Parts: sequence; C-alpha cells; structure tokens
Amino acid sequence: MVAQPFGVKVLLAVLFWCGALAFIGSFLARNTKLPVVLAHTAHEIGTGWLVFTLYMVLCLIIFDLFRLFNFPCKYGFYISLFLTLSLLSYGYYNYQHPKTEVFNIVINKQTVHNEQPLKVVSVSDVHLGYGTDKEELKQYVEMINAQKPDLILIGGDLIDNSVVPLYEEKMMEELMAYAATFKREKVNAKELIIGMKCGGSDGLSGITANPTVGLFSDMLVSKGGTTILTEVPEMFGAETILMNRCANKELFEKTVHLINDFKEYFIKNGQEIYENPSPGNKDGGITTLEDKSLGCTQKSGSSLVKGVLAYAEPVHTKGLNLLSAPGNDLVAATACAASGAQMVLFTTGRGTPFASPVPTVKIATNSRLAGNKSNWIDFNAGRIVTDDLPLEDAAKELFQLVLDVASGKKVKAEIAGFHDLAIFKQGVTL
Repeated sequence: MVAQPFGVKVLLAVLFWCGALAFIGSFLARNTKLPVVLAHTAHEIGTGWLVFTLYMVLCLIIFDLFRLFNFPCKYGFYISLFLTLSLLSYGYYNYQHPKTEVFNIVINKQTVHNEQPLKVVSVSDVHLGYGTDKEELKQYVEMINAQKPDLILIGGDLIDNSVVPLYEEKMMEELMAYAATFKREKVNAKELIIGMKCGGSDGLSGITANPTVGLFSDMLVSKGGTTILTEVPEMFGAETILMNRCANKELFEKTVHLINDFKEYFIKNGQEIYENPSPGNKDGGITTLEDKSLGCTQKSGSSLVKGVLAYAEPVHTKGLNLLSAPGNDLVAATACAASGAQMVLFTTGRGTPFASPVPTVKIATNSRLAGNKSNWIDFNAGRIVTDDLPLEDAAKELFQLVLDVASGKKVKAEIAGFHDLAIFKQGVTL
C-alpha cells in the first residue's frame, strides 16, 4: 500500500482520537448531566466513530488478506476509506429519512374480531435519547398517525441507554399528544369477552358469587357477548353438566377430550387427580371435589357451550366457551386474557389478592370477606344471604359493574397498581 504523508497521518490520528473521546463522552452522558447540545454532539460523533472504525478495520483486513495471495492493492487504504464513508453516508441518509414498508399478512386463524382487516404498525430500534431527539420522535409519531393503525407493536430498543434525555427534552409530551388523539367510542356489549374464574372457594361460593356470575354470563351471551369458563380440574365430577349443554356433537367430543386430557396430564406427572379440595376449601365448608366442581360450573350459567379452546387459543365463536387451563388462579386468569378476555370475574370466599394482565373484578362470596378486605374486593355477592338481595338483582348490578369497568372504571387491583402474569409451565400445575 502507498505510504501516507506525515500531515495526512497527523490529521487522521487527530480525527480518530477526537472521535474516540466523543464516544467516551457519550457514555459519560448516560450518568452525568451534560448540556443537551454537547451530549447530542458527543453521541453523534462517538457513534459515527465506532461504526467508521469497525468498517474501516474490516476493509483493511480484507485488503491485507489479498496480499497473502500475492494480490497487493496499491490503493487499498483509499478504497477502504471510500467504501467506509459511502456506507456511513448511506446509513445516515436512511436514518434521517425513515420510510414505511407495507406487508400484507394473511393469518388463517379466525377470531371474533377479524371481520375487518387489522392494520398493525410495527416500530423498532427507535433509540429515543441523544440519538433520536424530540423532533425526530415527532416525525415518527406523525408517520404512525398517518397509518391510522388498529394496533401498535413496539419492538426492541425503544430507549437508547438512558431515560435522562427523555425528561430533559420532554419527549413524553409527543407520546402523550399521540395518546390524546384516541377517543372512547360507544360499542355494543356483544363485543365483550369476559373470563370467569374462582379461587379460595368456600361453602357460599356455589350459593352466592358463582350463581351470580352464571346469571351474568347468560345475560351477556343473550346480548351476543362471550364468556370463558376455565380451570378444568375444578370441573372434575361435574363435567357432564357442561357436556350435556354442548351445542353439537363435535363440541361434546372436544369437551370430553378437554377433561380426559387434563386427567392424563395429572397421571403423567404423578399427581393424584382427585387431591382436591384444598385445606382452605375444606375450612371454608367444601367437603368433596364434586361439591367444589358443582360450584365452579355454576359460573357458566345455563347457556349452550359454543366453543372449546386449547390453552391460550383465541376465541373464535361468540357465546360460552370452555378453555383448557389449570386451576391455579393466576395461570388460569392469564390464560383467559391470552384467549382474548378483556376482563376476568374472580369469585373468592377465602380471599385471593391477585391481579391478572386484564382488569380483574374480585367478587366476595360472603359479606365478612367484603368488609374485611374492602381495599381489594370489588363486588359483594354475600348480600344475597345477609341482605336477602335477589340473585337476579345481584347479576344486574354485576353486569353494570362490568360495563363500567369496560368503559374505563378501575378495579381495586388497578387502583393499587397491581397487574400479574403467570404462564402454564412444564411439570404439574393444579
């Protein structure tokens, strides 16, 4: 290769170390408060230096490899410099001129909401911070707005290294302005998908809360809505009640498999199928598994079974659906959410303070629990016993509460700031 003049070497060395110092400065800006302009400049120069050095070294190595095979290139350095600067210029131009790519994806999986095509915007590698400033964020927001998406998916690298510049430049204002463009619209109750779950059951579960939820389910289904009954092990001993209400033979056979598959799952994991009810259930007045299961199935009301779903399978038929999931409160509630439930109704007599990924309405089976745990109980079905509240009136109240929550009212768990999630794992889950 041609030797470089001394002046060129000095210039390149100065530029190299200035870039290196800028790169170091960009790291210091993560934890040290620097002027915004200085921090941005250090980030731009430092990042450019890193990329330049990487590609330049790779190019020079390639030309050195040519020399091993007796193909020396006299101007390898200048060619490497030209290629590196070209790549940097091309990349920087694309960075400054983002564009939208459109992909039409056909998914052969029907859901209750796929009558119309969904427009999904996927955004990734935004790197909000000293690399992507407020003006560039505004440009991205305008591009997203122009698509009028039904759903926005944000991939990785939303924030670049530090949240400090987000606050310094008040970038959240742009995101808040975008969020403010969304307005609530009235929709029919038939669009609701509600999961139904019980836990910490007691002797009143099958007398107050679960029948109330069952009557609610019938009311919602009659309006064209959808409910999901899950926790298959809690159906053991009362499964024929559900089988006899299947809308057709195919659903009947699916329900048989739903029950038997879960029993087989227990057997494979060495778990006693009928090791239920729990000690807490027994202390609350439940004596046998059949006793507990008869209470569980009451949450389904009297509607026909219109769908039988595998674990986390999206709902595709309106009406009452049965969902494969264990009895574990959080795992089952999460499964309801994964299948499309916008809300979970959770009845409890002994008390189970948890929250699922979607609003979780806690329904007390007895007034004592509702009084003692008023900070996380949303509805007191115990009034059916203590206050002679008619079951129909309780169901109507619950229906209105569900509409209120669907319209934006926060449940107690949300007010307290709780959202939990649990996935069905390998090994036995009761």
